[in-house]
Amino acid sequence: MTACIVGWAHTRFGKLDTETVESLIVRVTQDALEHAGIRAEDVDEVVLGHFNAGFSPQDFTASLVFQASDRFRFKPATRVENACATGSAAVHQGIKSIEAKRARVSGSKALVRKLPLLFDLAERRRATPAAN
Repeated sequence: MTACIVGWAHTRFGKLDTETVESLIVRVTQDALEHAGIRAEDVDEVVLGHFNAGFSPQDFTASLVFQASDRFRFKPATRVENACATGSAAVHQGIKSIEAKRARVSGSKALVRKLPLLFDLAERRRATPAAN
């Protein structure tokens, strides 16, 4: 089984004074779903890589993904943190879930700014292989 990135999105770079962690997560989630051509109900789990939750009043930031769509309701959500490797840790966690057949589709966020959507290649053929 090969996990692949089939959709992604990111915010613009720079200081975003009018944005919150929640608004960034919601926007990037909606954009990544659109880019992948899937709906929130197609996602089996959410893995959010978010380093230093001290900048957010909500420590469990993985749950903020659910604000993007009611269709995420009751999906498992996990936040991972690994200092400078937080983004890749989230992607690798999503890959592991797919390889273990615990998920067909895993939404993994990297540092709020970009969201790759990982799929089982057997389920989706229009994908680019993810880096291991």
